Amino acid sequence: LYGTEVVKPAVRPNTSFSVDVRAGRIGRDLVFTANRERRFHAEGGVNLDGAVVARRVDLTGAVLQSSDRDGIALDVGSVTADEFALVPDIAPRGQVVLAGAHCVTLNDNPELWEATGGLDLEDFRYDSMKVPIGIKDDAAVEQRIRLLRRAMGGYRPGPYDQLAEMLRTSGNEEHAST
Repeated sequence: LYGTEVVKPAVRPNTSFSVDVRAGRIGRDLVFTANRERRFHAEGGVNLDGAVVARRVDLTGAVLQSSDRDGIALDVGSVTADEFALVPDIAPRGQVVLAGAHCVTLNDNPELWEATGGLDLEDFRYDSMKVPIGIKDDAAVEQRIRLLRRAMGGYRPGPYDQLAEMLRTSGNEEHAST
């Protein structure tokens, strides 16, 4: 959906998302990025809940806005993929749901974490980060903790435990303890 602009979601029972790929099976990449002329823009949100993507979910440069009805800009709940490229151009307007999702590699940016509706990170698992946190990079760990705290609107242990587990698995035991 390179450069696609979807701005008037269909309002049907149980959904009002502009793009709805719930429980889809994608054999390679699922791409919501810019083309040469414009960005991908979903006014009404994107719902991928439960989709299985063989390789990558790519929202690089996307503009995501919730519909007034449900408040979710992006639902990636229970999605599995090798890589999540969740690097929107601007902070999503609405909530980003990652609950129950799993990816091998997480590629994100600060704009994702500034979603106006926060992030639902319960049971979200990722094995590594596209840009790893260096063993001596204390500032990067502190930044990640600030992003978690702000996005969740408080403390819940699961997302912090996930970060610690990912750091520990990559050999960064000192930062995992932090």
